[in-house]
Amino acid sequence: MKDLRRTIDYLQTRKDIDSESIMYLGLCAGAMVGPLLSPYEERIGGLILVSGGILNPVVKPKPKGLVQPFVTVPVLMLNGKHDYAFPVNTHQKPLFDLIGTPAEHKKHIIYESGHLPLPRAPMMKEIFTWLDKYQGPVDCGGKAEVTQAIPTTEK
Repeated sequence: MKDLRRTIDYLQTRKDIDSESIMYLGLCAGAMVGPLLSPYEERIGGLILVSGGILNPVVKPKPKGLVQPFVTVPVLMLNGKHDYAFPVNTHQKPLFDLIGTPAEHKKHIIYESGHLPLPRAPMMKEIFTWLDKYQGPVDCGGKAEVTQAIPTTEK
């Protein structure tokens, strides 16, 4: 938590960073802890969780003190169907279901892949679309025009 806060403090000193619109992107363990940290850091405007899941899988009854229901920012989860570290039914879906963000502001995409890597082009397309939706399109300041951020092989 201290490292996250210090990082955001530093970003707020930079004139080239829009510190009013900070998204958290976590990969694997970072995707697991993102929903644990974000309720305590109001400067995080959304979460992008790549190949993560809940640390404590399906448990009935749920342990007291879960933080995930207090997540209210937009959440994009990207996972693999055959993930050995965070299986869909025991780790991914329970995390997604626990997150308190309204349904229209959270999305879970499952790719036909394992833990990592996820299919790069489709994953990046989803991330950029999500960022455009919640942060607005990139302003190039008239210096350059972005015609296509990544090559795609989709038909």
